[in-house]
Amino acid sequence: ATVSVLYWWPNTHKMTSLVLLSAVCGLFSDRDPIPDRVEALLKQMTLEEKTMQLTATHNGEGVIDKYINTSVGTVKYEDVIHNKTIEGQIAARNALQKKFIEGSRLHIPLTFVNEGLHGGAPNATIFPMPINQGASWNVSLVGSIADAIANQASTIGVQVVFAPVVNMMTDPRFGRGQEGYGEEPTITAHMGEAAVRGLQGPDGCNGTDTYYDSSRYVGSLAKHFAAYGAAAGGLNGGPADVTNRSIHDHYLKPWRSLARANVRATMASHNTVNDVPAHGNRWLLHDSYRRSLGFSGVIMSDCSDLGVLVDFGVAANSSHAAAIGVHATVDLDLQCSQPGLWTYNHLQDAVTSGLAKESDVDDAVRRVLTLKFASGSFDTPYTTVDPARIAALDGPANRKLAREAAQQSVTLLQNDGILPLSQDFINSPDTTIAFIGPAAGGGEGGGMIGGYALSPYPHVVSTQEGLMNAGFKGKILTSKGSSAGGNPDDADPKLITEAVEVAKQADLVILVLGDLSGGCGEWGDRDNLDLQGNQVNLMKAITSVHKKVITVLINGRPQTFGRGNTVLQNTSALLNTGRAGCEGGNGIWDVLLGKYNPSSKLTQSWPQAVGQVHGGASPFMQRIRGKWISNGRGPTKSGRYYDPYVNDGWVSTPLFDFGFGLSYTNYTYLSMTSGKSSVTVTIKNSGNMAGSEIIQVYVRDPVGYLFVHYWQRLLAFSKVFIEAGETKTVVIPFTTDDLAMHDENMVLKVLPGTYNILAGPSSAELPLKATLVV
Repeated sequence: ATVSVLYWWPNTHKMTSLVLLSAVCGLFSDRDPIPDRVEALLKQMTLEEKTMQLTATHNGEGVIDKYINTSVGTVKYEDVIHNKTIEGQIAARNALQKKFIEGSRLHIPLTFVNEGLHGGAPNATIFPMPINQGASWNVSLVGSIADAIANQASTIGVQVVFAPVVNMMTDPRFGRGQEGYGEEPTITAHMGEAAVRGLQGPDGCNGTDTYYDSSRYVGSLAKHFAAYGAAAGGLNGGPADVTNRSIHDHYLKPWRSLARANVRATMASHNTVNDVPAHGNRWLLHDSYRRSLGFSGVIMSDCSDLGVLVDFGVAANSSHAAAIGVHATVDLDLQCSQPGLWTYNHLQDAVTSGLAKESDVDDAVRRVLTLKFASGSFDTPYTTVDPARIAALDGPANRKLAREAAQQSVTLLQNDGILPLSQDFINSPDTTIAFIGPAAGGGEGGGMIGGYALSPYPHVVSTQEGLMNAGFKGKILTSKGSSAGGNPDDADPKLITEAVEVAKQADLVILVLGDLSGGCGEWGDRDNLDLQGNQVNLMKAITSVHKKVITVLINGRPQTFGRGNTVLQNTSALLNTGRAGCEGGNGIWDVLLGKYNPSSKLTQSWPQAVGQVHGGASPFMQRIRGKWISNGRGPTKSGRYYDPYVNDGWVSTPLFDFGFGLSYTNYTYLSMTSGKSSVTVTIKNSGNMAGSEIIQVYVRDPVGYLFVHYWQRLLAFSKVFIEAGETKTVVIPFTTDDLAMHDENMVLKVLPGTYNILAGPSSAELPLKATLVV
């Protein structure tokens, strides 16, 4: 069979018909061109009204009520709406909207924004985090999840969500790695674009000055521009100390895709780029993003970050910071503080004193009003309570999608043959299974839910509950064994002693370890990648007394396991499950029992130890080290050199390579040919179980250019289902943007020369080779 692999973009969907209240005001009919409506309204606005449209608040209703006469730009839904029921939330939202429409001089409505990273409403299904979605290597799945999140958010009256995150966290110490799709730009670009298209809907990506169906979809506000994932030291807000070439080839690549998809809005990042804070960096925001990449939407500050220009020392005071920000084309001042500290509250003073140009203010207001008209804030300002849609927030369709996503995101890293477990073993009343570890159950399903999920959460399936749902008839024992944080030297030794005794009574131990949601996230950065608390010692103790131990990692970053990682030699199987969402426990047991053949692959390179971060092993995307080659500094793997540290207890190659993941079957890569826009790979499932294989295609660039290339780049990928014994020929397309690089003059182009194309199951195992001459 020959399969032509196409990416999923939402084209047609059934939409729930909503009867929406008409707007109190509307300068034009809802289909008149948005730019005409914007200009007509802008002409009527005072300078104060303009500057207040550039305010976005994290504050409650009592604070924003002070600005009813002028209205404000956006409000964050979860900060102003606190009702316990969805029906009550919608009623409160509509009441607040009515108050501002009727109370403001020009009847300007609010725009409601909210989180939307892996769920779109309180009490709605929470999907696996983006790092899990990335590990699925399934662009269609990412689009479907985004589509579901848009439906959830629009049900409660949210018009714009903070998603996707297309930062590539190249330092695993950084706590926010779980929010992105991985550390590599090609997979991030394709998944980020799929998320934008899923969120904004079939009509939402035609241009930022066009209408989208806000009764069913939302505007996408992507985060964080730019190079945020390159934070020095892996510390939140650290400078992006990267070259101009790396910024353009690596960190801006996903943003090119999002700009082409007409993402409606973007959040600027905490960090500096080329030593200039992103929020005051006109070269970055205007020249690079708007002019070069073609982005025409709204740029929002991150939380109070315009005021941070004063702390950086680049602005003398708040008026100066406001002038710098609006000239850099930051349109919305997102404030997490009290009004006295709001930076754009000083924008009027900046204009009247000559620090800022009113033309810059007008341009920012145009973009904010454009989003307001596009999102339906003027034409359909109120949300109708729809019982069917409310019931669907955590309904069967979303639960099914969440479980499929969890299945596809579980990465099998080790297996001595113990997996898959037999159903007979599970069904036997004589079977005893011990769940040991700080993540083995409890709140949030033992760490299944990550950052920026909307509370209250719906029911979260833990690993223990997942076993019971699989029909387990035997006995379950539990023991915590260790905390998920703190200093191992301060740990209570009794916890491990108790866990060892529990393990001895069991036929099988499920060791559930990791960093619970408090050990990751924004400001959750670490200087050590070893399992937190006393978990490494717990792992050593349990594997020394029991030979059947399956280690399940629930985490938000790559982990290490003590000196030399030698403890891994004694665990029968190792699975990385990330933050698997509400259906995580079910998805994990689907994999453990072989109901789903694991197909996930890592989208991060795991170093052997934290000291190897930004050495050869981590991150994956690094440029060729000529001196290492010249001096034979090895070992080598797939043509790449890994210079070892002196007197070190670890090997210098990655613990687990980018793109690595095991299956319960075997795939044989037979042949490959390359064209100018696709490669054709023939592959056979040579095992006894059907499964999905992720075919990864990498490129090594032409020699002879006066800059250093990467060792290799991910060019394309495809996830293909293959029956046992079946052979398939798969056509895998790639885009010009995926092949292109910036030349010596920093012009993005496909460089003339000979490209070496390689394909295989991971970045370190590439048996197929071809050439492409341009």
